[in-house]
Amino acid sequence: MSEIEEVSAEVRELQKTFKDPVVIGQLLHDVAEERRSSNLLLKEIMARLEKIEDKIASLQGVEEQILADVDKEIVDFVSEKPVTAKEVQAKFNYSGSNGASARLNNLVRSGVLQKKQVGRKVYFQLKSH
Repeated sequence: MSEIEEVSAEVRELQKTFKDPVVIGQLLHDVAEERRSSNLLLKEIMARLEKIEDKIASLQGVEEQILADVDKEIVDFVSEKPVTAKEVQAKFNYSGSNGASARLNNLVRSGVLQKKQVGRKVYFQLKSH
């Protein structure tokens, strides 16, 4: 018997098998069980994802609360345009640029601002995401 004849015989056997209503019923039952199992798994994944999203939302709220009022004002000022420590010093009445620079650098370290040097000047701007 050639390979083609063997494959043809197998196909004919499968056709006979799939005409049997018991086999079709069993296949439909298996598909329904698989679907039920998949739906349970998806529900579990969605529940875990919602928990993660809730945690992220609560952490973002904490991050916003951690900033001191002065830092919030500085971030609002920087959101208008990139600024230097001297501009922050003048706006917020720091006696020297060291205090303003320290505040700005702390905001950079905390991930709120980013630095960009242009020539001898260092500009601070909101961190782009």
